[in-house]
Amino acid sequence: MGSIGALALIAIGLSLLWYIQNNYPMKDKFLALLTRDYLPALLGTITLAYILCMLVVSNHNLAVPTNPDEMSHTLVARYYYDHWLPPRVGAPETLSTYSSWGYSYILEFDIVYLIAAKFANAIKPLVGNDVIALRLFQFSLFAALVSISWLSKSVRWAIIPCLMTPQVWYVYSYFNADALPLTISIILIALLFGNGRSILNIFNRENWRNILLALSLLLSLFILSKRNYWPILGFILPAQLILLGKLTATRAFFFGFGCTLLLIGFMSGMLAFDEAADKWSIISKDYRHLLMVLGLVSAIFSLFVKNDVKTWYLENQKSIIKVAIMFAIVFMIVGVRLAYDMNINGGFASRASMIHSLIESKAHIGFKPSTYFTESAHYSIALAAHGITISQLLFNPWHWIEISAHSFFGLYSYMNIAAPPKTYMILQLLFSSLILGAVTSFYSQKKQYTKPFLILSFWIFTVIILSSILLSWISAFQAQGRYLFPILSIFAALLLQCSEDKKFITFARSILVAAWLTSSISFIFTGLALIPK
Repeated sequence: MGSIGALALIAIGLSLLWYIQNNYPMKDKFLALLTRDYLPALLGTITLAYILCMLVVSNHNLAVPTNPDEMSHTLVARYYYDHWLPPRVGAPETLSTYSSWGYSYILEFDIVYLIAAKFANAIKPLVGNDVIALRLFQFSLFAALVSISWLSKSVRWAIIPCLMTPQVWYVYSYFNADALPLTISIILIALLFGNGRSILNIFNRENWRNILLALSLLLSLFILSKRNYWPILGFILPAQLILLGKLTATRAFFFGFGCTLLLIGFMSGMLAFDEAADKWSIISKDYRHLLMVLGLVSAIFSLFVKNDVKTWYLENQKSIIKVAIMFAIVFMIVGVRLAYDMNINGGFASRASMIHSLIESKAHIGFKPSTYFTESAHYSIALAAHGITISQLLFNPWHWIEISAHSFFGLYSYMNIAAPPKTYMILQLLFSSLILGAVTSFYSQKKQYTKPFLILSFWIFTVIILSSILLSWISAFQAQGRYLFPILSIFAALLLQCSEDKKFITFARSILVAAWLTSSISFIFTGLALIPK
């Protein structure tokens, strides 16, 4: 009854605020201003309470699995309680972090474990539990987004997609590697695409030094985060060229097409770790290399700016130099991390070989690389090599589309706690409607950069979805909606292009409230009510 009462009060309160905004003059009406201009910040603040409840009430005993891979993530963070530098592959003090798959997140380059560990160290004396401390790190990331949204109109628009699915809220309630890159990407999108901004006019401001340092840090942290968010970088650079009028629709098409070829070529060889394994690949080595070369050439050459390069450079010389300095800082920070890893692990080839041997020795039967293409393999591994067609993967019997869609819009615990089916239908309809509305609004503006921006957005959407499909088909079945979270940032960039369209603003607010209320019902009555305590 407590959950029902809380939801009823929230619904009544929002209804009253909505009534005020539609029936009273806007001038000098604080509540009306709050509901109109600050609605995403208001909803985000309420959502913070949901997340806090979830992180506190869900089971703290990691020996009894409650949240997806939380124990694996936490074990890696615990290593960094007493360390500042990443360990060598297979270091004895890290062996406890390896799972039955023979793999550990400590092998990733993700910086989140170091940052979260130091955060947890600082607040552990206050909360008395390191699991709660690490969860509060996730909570603080969402709190930072919401806090900034009260100050920035661009961030208010950029967080809208995150308020339309309870799966995002759930990810912020337990420790994992998704929350940090998602948070950074939303801030980057708001900073680079809000209020008609581009990176060059940002660097024309008086406080450009602060912006340069902030962007350098954010980009460096983003690159040193979970890899499935990297396609967002593949969106930001060409999208900036589009806003500057230096990338046509045709070039945007070939950039996206090249990225897709590169992705297919790379991911089709994920399990081709030796000659024996290579014969099981869906594409032979020569054709994989050809696809990657063609994709790389197409993507790179499409970025060469069209005519008047010299004039454009002279007009924007100072800002372009500042952008170059920013990239130099990013390369330096990321380069130091890579150089350190090469120093302790002997280069990428040596590192890959060490990881392969470690997986072979640590993995349980069925997860060892030597069994991937045999009858002993775990049922979820190398589906393509075992004869599963792409149609069987997407539909019956594997249902990738259905499971991914549901886990994008609210599956809890180990994806075994589901909301009523109609909840997913409603959220999918509302989410799709807002995307379609944004595309329609943006297209109707008929700006010079509208078509290339939409084409690029479509291709990056495709790359994100395709990468998740190929991962499940070629490597191991992972139909998890959080692998599609990078879509939220691209969606945010699209919304920012429509933030001055008054008709669309009204439509977007209505969709947001409906999606947020539906998400609240799912999160409270399904997630909070049924999560293991």
